[in-house]
Amino acid sequence: MQWFIIGRDMHVLCTPSTDLPQTLPIDDSGDSLGQEISITNNSAVGTYDFTTDPRHPDSVYITEGNYIAFRDKYGKDRLYTIMSIEGDEEWTVHCEDIGLDLINEYAVPWDYTARSIEDTLSVVLHDSGWEIGINEVSSYKRATKFEGTTDSQLTRIGDVCNQFDAECEFAIEMKGAKVTKQVINIYKTLGEDKTQQRFIDNINLISLSRSGSIEDLITCIRCYGKEDENGNKLTIADISYDDGRYFSPKGEHRIYDREARNKWSRFRAYDYEGQGEFDGYIVGTFEYDTDDANELLNRGLTELKSRNDVKVTYEASLYDLRADIGDTVQIADNRFQEKVYLSARIQSVRNHYTVSGQDSGVLANYKILTSNPTSQVTQIMEQLKDQIVSVKSTEITYQIGSSGVEPPEGQWVPNPPQTSPGQYLWTRKTTTYTNGSQTTEYSVSRNGDDGKDGEDGKPGPAGQDGRGVRSTSVTYQSSSSGTTIPTGVWSSSIPSVSAGKYLWTRTVIEYTDDTSSTLYSVSKMGGNGTDGKGIKSITEYYLASASSSGVTTSTSGWTTKIQTITTSKKYLWNYEVTRYTDDTSTTTSPCIIGVYGDKGATGNGIQSITNYYLATASGSDVTTDTSGWTTTVQTISAAKKYLWNYEVVTYTNGNQSETALHIIGVYGDQGKPGKDGTDGKDGVDGTDGISMILSNEAVALPCDIEGNPLDYSPATGTAYVYKGASDVSASATWTVSWSGMTGTWTASSRTYKVTGMTADVGKLTIKAVYSGTTLTKVFTVTKALKNIKVNKLSAISANLGEVETGKLTNKYNGKKALVIEENAIEFYNFVKNGEFCGRIRGNNFSPDVGQNTIYVELNYGIEFVGKVPGSPDEYTDMAYLYPDGFAFSVPFYHYGKNMDRVFNNLPDDTQGTIDRLNGRIQAFSASVSISKANTWETQVVKFPKAFEKAPIVIVQAQTGQSGTLVWADGATTTQFTLHKYRPSTTAFGIQIIAVSD
Repeated sequence: MQWFIIGRDMHVLCTPSTDLPQTLPIDDSGDSLGQEISITNNSAVGTYDFTTDPRHPDSVYITEGNYIAFRDKYGKDRLYTIMSIEGDEEWTVHCEDIGLDLINEYAVPWDYTARSIEDTLSVVLHDSGWEIGINEVSSYKRATKFEGTTDSQLTRIGDVCNQFDAECEFAIEMKGAKVTKQVINIYKTLGEDKTQQRFIDNINLISLSRSGSIEDLITCIRCYGKEDENGNKLTIADISYDDGRYFSPKGEHRIYDREARNKWSRFRAYDYEGQGEFDGYIVGTFEYDTDDANELLNRGLTELKSRNDVKVTYEASLYDLRADIGDTVQIADNRFQEKVYLSARIQSVRNHYTVSGQDSGVLANYKILTSNPTSQVTQIMEQLKDQIVSVKSTEITYQIGSSGVEPPEGQWVPNPPQTSPGQYLWTRKTTTYTNGSQTTEYSVSRNGDDGKDGEDGKPGPAGQDGRGVRSTSVTYQSSSSGTTIPTGVWSSSIPSVSAGKYLWTRTVIEYTDDTSSTLYSVSKMGGNGTDGKGIKSITEYYLASASSSGVTTSTSGWTTKIQTITTSKKYLWNYEVTRYTDDTSTTTSPCIIGVYGDKGATGNGIQSITNYYLATASGSDVTTDTSGWTTTVQTISAAKKYLWNYEVVTYTNGNQSETALHIIGVYGDQGKPGKDGTDGKDGVDGTDGISMILSNEAVALPCDIEGNPLDYSPATGTAYVYKGASDVSASATWTVSWSGMTGTWTASSRTYKVTGMTADVGKLTIKAVYSGTTLTKVFTVTKALKNIKVNKLSAISANLGEVETGKLTNKYNGKKALVIEENAIEFYNFVKNGEFCGRIRGNNFSPDVGQNTIYVELNYGIEFVGKVPGSPDEYTDMAYLYPDGFAFSVPFYHYGKNMDRVFNNLPDDTQGTIDRLNGRIQAFSASVSISKANTWETQVVKFPKAFEKAPIVIVQAQTGQSGTLVWADGATTTQFTLHKYRPSTTAFGIQIIAVSD
């Protein structure tokens, strides 16, 4: 057996094989491993489970998302996606055959007029890698309508096949070791409607059990659809229907079954005396989410047909199942007084490729062939006997070969030929079975080459004559012992061996020296095995303890309910007791399954998910920057055929992520109206599915600063079990287990409510058992620590590290006072009216954009206040900065000199002259450089402020600049040209004085 491990690019990474021991080991033996294929929702869906060694070098290719491919027992190439990997010393790998594109992606709602199945599935298969292969219903056309938004693409494919009365399977096509195509083959019915295999008790039928029930039996059904805006539900009252057996008069919202009423009517005990036209029916109710009365009638009719008689099922365990999924088999069980002869369809199979004899299957759609032995049954029995395989004959032949590895291709002879030194003698054993099949086994021996001549030795005594094989005789005998050689008559033909008896094989070899040797081998014909031992129950025991070691099953305090761990009892221990059907039991050693942890850092959860939609004419090159995106689904049209979508996920820490853009809908042009198709035959009655629903599956509870939930009222819900559309919750058996939280479970109403949490994430596991089916759902509660609801947060003491914030606003007495923006701090008048006063932010220095500065924006001015030494504690005015000047309320000093005295003593005309000179004189310095030494260069230098007239410019090099020469010319109101010379290329400083008249 060979497998191919394939990467996401569909190229082979490694090729494990049972014939090559050094390759990656794969083991699919065991009840839960192997290839399982089942017909579910009109689709043949497969899984493949196996174990492997993570220490093997090729185990690096066993990773989620890669593929495993092989050719199965039916000769079909299969491709499975690796979905999950579990384990430590050994990996258990789970794979599914349809890939992420159909399992994980949701289908969109639609309402299509009559079209082919290929056109209908085009939206589902778009960009999934799958395409339609075989299509046996290509001529069918159906109108389909689906309103659900949570159906997976796989579920939608099955629903569409149901509408077309078809079934499908998923397959691949390979060229060598490369996958070239992934196809969905659509059939009217999977498998062949002819008997592919037969099973009989005590031969290849291991067990057959029957179960029957009339718990859900009805003979009439009420039908209800969607509610309108007034709360009135849709019915079938406007439709008149009658096919002879089933009927619904116009004005009625019920469908009646005449034949079922005659069989099950309560009036039957009185010879139907007093039974009116609509009396004696057992009435049930059916609801379906549709606004189409015809669809409601068809769905209701299907529901009635599935519940109008005894529901009988058979469960069979079969040996050596070779029939494919969907094929028909026949079963004969003669063990009991009521003998059973029936045909059935293969509903699911489990195949193993690393072990033989373990393949099994589950059957459905049973049909009773006869209740008494007849010639038909006799014929079945004879055909079954023909299928029992045993050894018919064995042939041993010989041939000389030149290789000890490859068997020779010449003629095989019944007697061993004479071999020369260096040649190989091959022995071939051919076994022929009663079903016509054969197996061939080879063994090989070598005649050694002659050695080199040695030195002459002393003459020795005369040796004995050499010995060769003259003939070989193989005979057989049946015996009750597997250790003592039988003493009866040996036969050249293989005798019939009963179950539990032994078949002895004797090989007599005659040699050329008239001696002989006799070899014996023995095999046992297997009998019926002893009764198997199954698991009756598994009981879990729990203990919260302060000890991390030394705990045994004898330690006091064990309970069957999970105990709460605390700071004083940090360790949660567990062991389990398994009780078997033979009343024996085993107990595991106690182990720690949980440890109380100290409060961790604030978690990061999902705060919101926003979907964006865009209808466009382009099927490519669309980005999130393309205009027109909305959060509501846009309508596609002939002009805008493609509906694009992406999601923005916002987390509780303020971060966001975006999903990749993808097309979720394509507008199909309306084709020409087709002719009305003929009415199809009624489909095979389907069985009701059993499902479990929680009204509330997950909730996040807002918490205070300590992480304590503020309100537990959202953490409640109700559990339901449905059989088809019928609520059967009251008939189910319920069990619950709490983890990380406490609460109440009301069995009568199946309601659950959380009352406390002991961890950041709590889980309630709810199990329901109905009609032998076990269903499990988990209700999850998490602490939402982002939105801290407190009246006042006075202080936070924490090492927060680097913190990024958005906009922070502080108010005083209800008025805005201070706002910290992303790039500035704003100030507001909280004393008067809360209006804007000014802001501070970083910026470039205006005269020299290469320098950084603090940039202050003022609405009017700045008032400086301070405490003068010796004055009262109150702040006093010091200075004012106005839009047109600077005013001081205290003396102004310049390098210790009181400049008030200077300015106050200046004459008015001098003061005016100084004021005028302030706008006509500029003195400043600058740093310049030379690109080439000992060469005159020029450079444009700008004035700090523009002059009204071009000034006179005086420039000189700063002291210490030996050999440096500078002079200026070409002055304008904004700049001048600097001429510079320097013996070296190092930078130097200059001083400039510019005076304008």
